[in-house]
Amino acid sequence: MKLVLLTARGPEHRWVAHRIATAFPDALQAIVMSGPLARSWRSRLTSYVRRYSVAQLASRVVARGVDLAAGWSRSRQRTVASLLALPEAEDPFRPELVQVVPGHNSQECLDLLDRIAPDIVAVYGTGIIRTPVMGRARIAALNMHTGISPRYRGADSSFWTIHNGEPEWAGATVHALDTGVDSGAIFRTVRADAIPGDDEATLFSKSVKAGADAYVQVIRDVSTGTAVATPQRLEDGTEYRFVNRTLLSELRVLRRVAQSRRGLLPVR
Repeated sequence: MKLVLLTARGPEHRWVAHRIATAFPDALQAIVMSGPLARSWRSRLTSYVRRYSVAQLASRVVARGVDLAAGWSRSRQRTVASLLALPEAEDPFRPELVQVVPGHNSQECLDLLDRIAPDIVAVYGTGIIRTPVMGRARIAALNMHTGISPRYRGADSSFWTIHNGEPEWAGATVHALDTGVDSGAIFRTVRADAIPGDDEATLFSKSVKAGADAYVQVIRDVSTGTAVATPQRLEDGTEYRFVNRTLLSELRVLRRVAQSRRGLLPVR
């Protein structure tokens, strides 16, 4: 079996890469990362205006400003980095494995995949992967989503489980990669073992760990032809986007975490 992982550089990506590299040391041919995308602020703004309303963008700008002032994101990042830390000797991002391309959908990435001819393309933590990349996988293209699909698809699933009073729905999904958002047929879902007092960072880190183990098992099953996938009913869940994360939703999650730590909101 030849295996390629498309991912990013964060501690969560490193953790998943470590589990895959440890489980498939001979099969893993490359860990492919995207270099900085050369997009001007004007092109980014144009893209956002096309996709979202002015009210949505204004709400998100306010939330982001308060977040920066309060340090919420920085605190979450420190917690995740601590919970997902790996010893230096176990760092999977070794020079002989890592390949950097301009983008995961770029011609350079396609050329790399053509040279490797992978049986399985595994994806975690990238942008939307287009059909030409998926088509380079001889057996299957897979994705791991740190949320339980279809109930929680899209961005910040751990956050929204707390927001909705459903931390027991934090977890991960390993599914077939398609052109939708976390919408492919599901091979396996796992829960994050939420406990009272968990916040977004701890739930996310638990989801990553549980999901990485499930990812290894699914890759093994797919490679041996024993995997079974179940199509999703997208109408049974919600796709969350970054603009949904308003200041009011941030404050609601902070309040729920505080209440949980005081024993007022036990995990169901």
